[in-house]
Amino acid sequence: MKILFYLPVITPWWFAHIVAPMIRRLSAEAEIVVLAPAPWSGTGIGPAELELMADLPQIRWCLIEGEDHRSYRTRPADPHGLVGFVTDLAPDYVICRSADRDTPRRFPGKVRFLMEGGVAPYPLPSHWVWLSEDLFDHGEMPALEPDARAALTGWLRPLADRLRARMARAAYGPEDFNWPDALPRLLMPIEYAHHENFFQMHRPGPEANDALVLHIAQQLRGRAFVALANHPLNDLYLGRGALQAAVAATRGQMTLLPECRDAPSATERAAGLVDAMIVGDSKAFGLAGFLGLPMARLSRFKTAAWLNAYPALDPLIADLKRGRARAPSPEDALAWAAFHIANNAFDPADPALDFGDIIDRLDRSVAPERWAAGMARLDAALMEPAA
Repeated sequence: MKILFYLPVITPWWFAHIVAPMIRRLSAEAEIVVLAPAPWSGTGIGPAELELMADLPQIRWCLIEGEDHRSYRTRPADPHGLVGFVTDLAPDYVICRSADRDTPRRFPGKVRFLMEGGVAPYPLPSHWVWLSEDLFDHGEMPALEPDARAALTGWLRPLADRLRARMARAAYGPEDFNWPDALPRLLMPIEYAHHENFFQMHRPGPEANDALVLHIAQQLRGRAFVALANHPLNDLYLGRGALQAAVAATRGQMTLLPECRDAPSATERAAGLVDAMIVGDSKAFGLAGFLGLPMARLSRFKTAAWLNAYPALDPLIADLKRGRARAPSPEDALAWAAFHIANNAFDPADPALDFGDIIDRLDRSVAPERWAAGMARLDAALMEPAA
């Protein structure tokens, strides 16, 4: 069996905490090939990653170091050549950390994308991941038998109730903001915008967050007011200057919520004050489902029907003003979150994770036999003291 790791947008942290443990488990019973470009813009494979795996000399490293290696982060300069190279490798499975979804889909073998496993507002460890058929198809789940649904929701409900109570205790109050009373209030989480995040290439609007804010303001045309919640890592690494300038340029149509690095997040603290949310491809969509808030999802990817998402702002604002905006059911959101955690999310460093477990996740997108272990994994993680 041959397994290819295709990693054009792998960061050093992701490699050390997520990919390296998977390679170690899989290399015991399969031939492993790693295909990645040289380091650039916080991504790629370099000497540090090779040194980390030096005790596994059987790993085959195919490192792209030519003048076009930067192009692999978005669309390879020679996609046909890349596909031909991988075709010659003839992998049985391909595990991708790639913002480019079109080229890997042409690879032979079974192709899966290695994506973040978390879902708002549940406190999954940051290194949990899942193997997805696409990058950001949100809320997808199979039709669950009534007994299976009841077991999943019954397991997760106590945690959901605790999180809902915690959000209520920490919530912002109306006195914290000078928001207009006559307009619908929308909440928009701002996504991570560091230079290493090439996934923003898929936005239907501008990639830069400050430009996106102005783009959204143009669509509002004074018909709604938007509170922006910056991503905590943006606050940590990038500052708020560009966002603040963009908000000021909206002439009172938006406000930027205070910086908040502690749980609950600024998004969670403000959610009780708004009428709806605007989301893109981040896991913040789960909060709209969790609270039963109407939402517009501005994305090129699939959105599950149960989320009742609007594909654009205009129909959402119109329905909010009529008092009949459709919203997701918190019960459906609870079922989906429980299914996702039990079925999809896993810890690559879990000592109990073996070769067969990973292969099963590549082969089967749904496997009720692994749900009990998934539930136990989260229960154990929540009992561990914070690092």
